[in-house]
Amino acid sequence: MPITVALTVALLTMSTPIAAIGDRSNAAASIFNDYCLEKPIDLAAIDKRASAEKYEVVVDREIPLPGGGIMRQKNWLIPSPDGSPTMLISMYTPNGSLVVRGCGIYNPDLDASAMESALSRLPRLGSPIKHSQTEGTSTIVCWSARVGDAPASEDSQVMMAGGVREMPGVQVNLIFKSHGTK
Repeated sequence: MPITVALTVALLTMSTPIAAIGDRSNAAASIFNDYCLEKPIDLAAIDKRASAEKYEVVVDREIPLPGGGIMRQKNWLIPSPDGSPTMLISMYTPNGSLVVRGCGIYNPDLDASAMESALSRLPRLGSPIKHSQTEGTSTIVCWSARVGDAPASEDSQVMMAGGVREMPGVQVNLIFKSHGTK
């Protein structure tokens, strides 16, 4: 596990007693909906909103890509009164005429089953299109997402991973692809 991931997981797992599993999952699903699904992903707007809320920045980097592109990633910690903070994740990667934007959350206190239920109740997601259980306790669930005013499509996919080895809790990511120059 890379050192930045290990330090972030260690920081997030230092928590006070956990609230009811359903309450934590509903709160996390609400954060995901508010930041990632309600409007088209705009990293500047996410940054402005998270900064206005005074969320702690834990990752802010640019990674050069082959061919001259740059992947931009910025993550914040959203405090919780009853458990570990939720990490808000943002990513932007241009690749020629394809632009991939990412928005997600991670919290080590979340339960995959409760989180799947909470996400499935979001009107912009609905029923999963894929659900798989791997050896042990790992769960992967995917949805087609309606982002902002756009209809659900193959270009707007949400994936939830829970119970992954060496990463307690649940991570939820929206990958939104747009074709063009912006």
